[in-house]
Amino acid sequence: MSEVLILLKRDLKNSMNKRFYIMLVFLLLFQVWFILGSDSAGQVRSTGVMHYMAVVFSFNFFGSIVALALNHDGISVERETKILDLILTSGVSKKKVYISKILTSLLISGIFALLYLLVLLMVYFVMSGDIGMSMLTLRYVFPLMAFLFVFGLMGLLFSVIFRSSRTSLITSIIIGGLLMPRLFVMIVDSLSSIGGFSEKTVEILYMISPALMMNALNGYSEMVDVLRALLLMMIYLAVTILSGVNIFARQDELNYGE
Repeated sequence: MSEVLILLKRDLKNSMNKRFYIMLVFLLLFQVWFILGSDSAGQVRSTGVMHYMAVVFSFNFFGSIVALALNHDGISVERETKILDLILTSGVSKKKVYISKILTSLLISGIFALLYLLVLLMVYFVMSGDIGMSMLTLRYVFPLMAFLFVFGLMGLLFSVIFRSSRTSLITSIIIGGLLMPRLFVMIVDSLSSIGGFSEKTVEILYMISPALMMNALNGYSEMVDVLRALLLMMIYLAVTILSGVNIFARQDELNYGE
């Protein structure tokens, strides 16, 4: 356990880098632009409801790519720089290395979500002067953290499978783009028109996109949608974690450029 904590401390320090803050600022600027252009603060004040778009509109477009980009080189970059070789030869097992990466992804997801929402809380407070209304942004701490963590583990898995940071990044951009809500909904609707899916099936398929899953966890959805979202999130986490650990454990470390 002490080895995992040492690795976790190192990984956290490395993850809180310039890329982390650039992506955070980019999403915040895009969200603030949406708030100013849509009178979101006025709508929230009149309805008393902080809907999905009022807080995480920017994630609708760029969140999946940003979340994957934060973790696309979690393992691969250490292979390419041979740091991983040094860690493994010191007696640390691959399982512990991967566990530290998982914990790092979880903590980074939480930090990113909290910083993002705290800034938006202040934006809404400055615009409205209503602290109670502004505090509604914090309803999205768990959904946003879950969204980032699901994609973070996916990016980590890509970094193991492809071994190359460049290939992992390209794959992350493609997958992140396909899972963007608008495009994913179009894909599901197209498949539904061909296959004649039921309305309930289509609703379940929509939630395969983590952004739409996050929307179901926002605190305003019906319980059945929340349960579906939680189940799909558990499936995402189980598949990515178990696949990543098993693939990483079976790989050799002879060819760093593969």
